[in-house]
Amino acid sequence: MPTLPLASGRVNDTWLDLDDFHSYVDNTKWTLFGNTNSTVTVTDSAGGIVTLSPVDATDNWQVGLKGTCEAFLFGEKTPFRLTGRLKFTEVATNAANVAFGCTNAAAVSLLVDNGAGPKTTGDYACIYKVDGNTYWFAKTLLNGTSYGNTNTGITAGGSYQTLDIQFTDKAGTGSGVVQYRINDQLVATHNLTTYTSATEMEPFFTVKQGSAAAQTLLVDTFDAEGVCQA
Repeated sequence: MPTLPLASGRVNDTWLDLDDFHSYVDNTKWTLFGNTNSTVTVTDSAGGIVTLSPVDATDNWQVGLKGTCEAFLFGEKTPFRLTGRLKFTEVATNAANVAFGCTNAAAVSLLVDNGAGPKTTGDYACIYKVDGNTYWFAKTLLNGTSYGNTNTGITAGGSYQTLDIQFTDKAGTGSGVVQYRINDQLVATHNLTTYTSATEMEPFFTVKQGSAAAQTLLVDTFDAEGVCQA
């Protein structure tokens, strides 16, 4: 796994976050979002996992976990990295919509209905899969402008996969790079040419059903690090 480059060597201003999901209390570290009565359940497993479940088997029903604090930002001297380990099994052929990453204002509309992918507004860096397709994609958006939407060619689901996103600021240039890895393999690099109107983002895991079949998502671990804003 890559090492986060620190802005100006500011070691004392770095932050770390880690969750093995041994427990869950809503509206503390994480907040549940999605259609009413969707659930997140701590499941017995070596190491601990949580299971995200939409309320019922209705097409386009969605459930997700989002960080209560928006701690990620595309900007100068604010590099960050976030990693999630997750698993899902398609309950209907190629019908699951799944995403992990960071975004502003995570909500039920984060993944657009009918396999249309992530929202087209705001800021985010995410790895996602849509119904009608089998591969992970990587997408970067800043103030509604896309800076890359890459088909990684890596099949999504079936077993646990580790998804990693890293943003690095190009010091003094007003630009940066977002790199995406799946199981430690570099799969996409997107170049940001501006930070204008960038806003803070929160981490998220989410699943949306692409058919009238109940689709769940298992989340095993989350870890992240970054540098505090100057």
